[in-house]
Amino acid sequence: MSPASPSMTLLIEQLGLECSPAAIQAFIAAHPLRPDVFHGRIHEASFWTASQSELLCQALADDSDWSGLVDRLDVALR
Repeated sequence: MSPASPSMTLLIEQLGLECSPAAIQAFIAAHPLRPDVFHGRIHEASFWTASQSELLCQALADDSDWSGLVDRLDVALR
């Protein structure tokens, strides 16, 4: 991850996704982690690439400032 102060926009950018507010909302709407279907951790979702999954997993494992943003993204997707 970059050394910049973390934000949801920067997290989305680090994932290689379009990071405009509209694009973030569209991504969240298109990739719901419905609790009746998905019971895993955010990085285990099938829509991530291997590198995106690794980035999310590492952010959570490091328990860095980024982990809170990954948690927020997880909540938004659910």
